[in-house]
Amino acid sequence: RPPRSTQGVSSAASDVYKRQMLAEKINSKINAAQKLHDDGMAAHSSGDHAKSEELLKKALDLFKG
Repeated sequence: RPPRSTQGVSSAASDVYKRQMLAEKINSKINAAQKLHDDGMAAHSSGDHAKSEELLKKALDLFKG
């Protein structure tokens, strides 16, 4: 079996950077969705069901496409 090829240091660092950027994008969406969720639940509790539905749908839409 031939030896495995190894990435160069700069290529490995680039891969780490890309994963960090991806993780930051995910965290940003999660935080935005959590805020919309919290606001939607507050609207529901106060009786504004239309606003609640609107906010919760926006939260869900963050994870589509």
